[in-house]
Amino acid sequence: MRRYFTLCFVFVAMGSLFSIERPDKIPGIDPLPMAQGDPTGISNEKPPDNRPDDGVPENENTNRPEGDSGYPRVRNLTVTPDARFPNSAKISWEAHPDLSTNLYIVRYSRPITTRELLLNSYNLTPEPLDPTNTTFIDKDIPQGTYYYAIVATHELSRDGRLKLIADQNYTSVPFIVGKTGPADGTSCTADRDRVYKPEEFQVLDMVAVNTEKGVVLNWKKSPVPGIRYHVYRGPDPLDSADRLAKATRLGEAREESPFFEDANPEDGNQTYYGVAVYDCVNQKEYPQLTLNESYISHTYVRPDRKMEYDNFLPGSLMAYLASKDTIRLLWVDPGPAIKDYEVYRSSEPIQSVEALSRAKQIGTVENGAKGFTDTGLRPGQYFYALIPRSTSGRKIMELQAGRTFTAFGVTIRGASFDPDEPNLFEKPGDGRISNLSAKVEGNSVVFEWKFRSGVTEEEVQLFLYRSKEPLPDIKAIERTGVFLAEIPVSARRYLDRTGGEKYYYAFVENYPAKKKTNVYHTPQPLGPETATKPDTTDTKPQADDRLKKILGRTYAIQKYQDCVDEVRNFLQEKDLPEEVRVKALFYQGQSYYFTGQYDQARNIFSRKDVIDQFGDRALFWYRRSLERTE
Repeated sequence: MRRYFTLCFVFVAMGSLFSIERPDKIPGIDPLPMAQGDPTGISNEKPPDNRPDDGVPENENTNRPEGDSGYPRVRNLTVTPDARFPNSAKISWEAHPDLSTNLYIVRYSRPITTRELLLNSYNLTPEPLDPTNTTFIDKDIPQGTYYYAIVATHELSRDGRLKLIADQNYTSVPFIVGKTGPADGTSCTADRDRVYKPEEFQVLDMVAVNTEKGVVLNWKKSPVPGIRYHVYRGPDPLDSADRLAKATRLGEAREESPFFEDANPEDGNQTYYGVAVYDCVNQKEYPQLTLNESYISHTYVRPDRKMEYDNFLPGSLMAYLASKDTIRLLWVDPGPAIKDYEVYRSSEPIQSVEALSRAKQIGTVENGAKGFTDTGLRPGQYFYALIPRSTSGRKIMELQAGRTFTAFGVTIRGASFDPDEPNLFEKPGDGRISNLSAKVEGNSVVFEWKFRSGVTEEEVQLFLYRSKEPLPDIKAIERTGVFLAEIPVSARRYLDRTGGEKYYYAFVENYPAKKKTNVYHTPQPLGPETATKPDTTDTKPQADDRLKKILGRTYAIQKYQDCVDEVRNFLQEKDLPEEVRVKALFYQGQSYYFTGQYDQARNIFSRKDVIDQFGDRALFWYRRSLERTE
């Protein structure tokens, strides 16, 4: 519901008499009698076409403010949580020296990129702010996702000029308000339906993006409700509570916002970023961080912008959550030199050509569309890229944050599948697997399938996972899936001993060269009808469990160099069982192969202990490695 108010006509008349400036259009405010047309509560009337300085030129929304123009009057707008009040935002900005008129602050559910959206936004300042103000507190905000904009009254007047620029006078990053929490800002509430394990109080897959403004950090959120994220930076690896205590705490992110921007990075120096989960319910921080999961090594180098592409790249690219399964992209077209755009989606920032090759093209849009809707999305974190194509047909492969790729991820929450038959896998309708079934035999689950011939282990990989939670897609597998085994292509049957418990299962068919993966999953948990507590005397050795976790978070999701590094550290442990040690070598050898380190791979697959344990599979990979090194 918008906020409206009226002003006394006597005041207007006096203002006109004494040349007091009055805006032509005011967000959420009745047009005054001297305005054209009948009062309707709010007006979306655009300025006359013959007044080019009054309005929003089609291509003026850009990430580069023209400092000598004096517009926009407001710069460097930021919105952060205010710990003093529940569900509140602290809005800060800087004013241009030419600013001499009052200010309006508005809020809307999508980025405020046009005059029309500005006029339809909720007005937070019925009485405009004095131009000397540079902060404002928005209190008691309803639960939801919001964007803000600030404009001067002169910019909305007939004599002014409205120019909207991302992260200058309107925000491009969503401000998310969750459930109401205590006013002290240090704790929050959550209804937890189970007791969470310590390892679940950890984020996954941290990634850093260098932008012109700093370093943007993204991560996959913890499954635990009622938490916040503490973001740290330090000169040393953040692999212990002591080192984390010595690091600089940069700030805090809310449960619904798994991202953070370091606006003052250390340029050119290797540093470490980490995210620790803070349990608001029990008021406890979990400082045990894991390399390449909850802390990373990173060096900030300010991107070198190629100015020759400026007339061909879109401006103010942003993505926001439009509904529970839909993400909307917005941008500003650069001009007539562009014919259309290829739109890409990925689970990682598309900040390089290599990352672009792993992304999925989800559409093509004509120049002038200024937006794209991606709907029917499953739970996960998504990033986007636009590749412009000129009128001559040339693709412009220039990746710049905020222009051709999104640095901040957008998260889709919640389950999006409907469980049905409990003993059948849900089929993705693609790939070479057919007749995949699962049945319970005693305390075991037996999987059987058919696989069309004609592919080798180099072309396809088959993985099996299980979890206490549903595994409908790769995101869920990465979050809670336990890696059971890589299954040889020649196999047609697998038996999993459940220990008397019920599990959800996912069967993953992965094609590394094609960057393509199919996931088959059981929509209901499988196991004995009367689940029993697992027999602790029949568990696998601890070393094998640790190796499976390493392979699950590296090799199984194609992080092959990470697999090489983590297995190298694992093999330095003393008293490893021989079978586990050789298994680790085998997967390290495959990871060497997939990263192009063929000599190292050949040395591993030629070892007698590896050949004795893996037989034809080891010889297959030895021959492949030998072919690449000759």
